[in-house]
Amino acid sequence: MPRTLGEQLSALSSQPSALSPQLSALSSQPSALSPQLSALSSQPLAYGQRLNAYSVIT
Repeated sequence: MPRTLGEQLSALSSQPSALSPQLSALSSQPSALSPQLSALSSQPLAYGQRLNAYSVIT
């Protein structure tokens, strides 16, 4: 059992080159995510009104 775990760990540790491009791609896209986050944070009023409407209906 520890041998198979060790093999899995060594296989995972030998693949950082496959993960690092994805991580760098994610970290290079904050400018694409921040407008969406700001749009979501600017819409709590609309969500609150919808929740109020649902609570009135129910």
